[in-house]
Amino acid sequence: VCGPYVGGVLAEAVSWRAVFWLNVPVALAAGVCAARAGESRDTTAPPSVDVAGLVTATGALAALAALVDRGPLWDWASGRSVAASALAVALGVVFVRHERAATNPLVDLALFGNRPFVALTAAGAAANAATVVVLFVVPLALQGPWGLSAMGAGAAFLAPAAALALAGPVAGRISAANAVRAVAAALGLGAVSLGTAAMATNPPVFLLAITGCGA
Repeated sequence: VCGPYVGGVLAEAVSWRAVFWLNVPVALAAGVCAARAGESRDTTAPPSVDVAGLVTATGALAALAALVDRGPLWDWASGRSVAASALAVALGVVFVRHERAATNPLVDLALFGNRPFVALTAAGAAANAATVVVLFVVPLALQGPWGLSAMGAGAAFLAPAAALALAGPVAGRISAANAVRAVAAALGLGAVSLGTAAMATNPPVFLLAITGCGA
């Protein structure tokens, strides 16, 4: 919850680069904790990692991310954009072919024959994409159109961050029987919140809408 506020304080008092340095010990500590957590390991799984699947999937996503991020600057029809598109498609095809043949694949493609799994995964992907956009754009909007300082934007973002954090444990208590309705309702609330934020004409309404989106 305090992450955006701490980031705002660091950006204003030290430098925006300090935010990245702060995450180094945090990431290392998280890695140590994850390695020691027994429940984070499947004892029945083979010890080897599907390296080929990992490399091709990561490469395809990296090429796609580069295309989406740099495409407008490169020009969508430029050689670099075409190369990034071709690389993403080629690596994606190699990934799928490898996963079909692998004994212990990174992703079990048979899961995509399960329609409820596909629907909920797609809904989760949409929700996660919206969340990432909110985390990235809202602090910038608070500092840009609404004229807050970096520290002020971090303080203002405490409410949406708290809603986001508190909703996690609540979501974990939703029964499987109610999962579809809950996800649909959450996506609906997110859509209304984002639409309201886009049309907001003052900071309180904007923050209230983004808090709803966080929830």
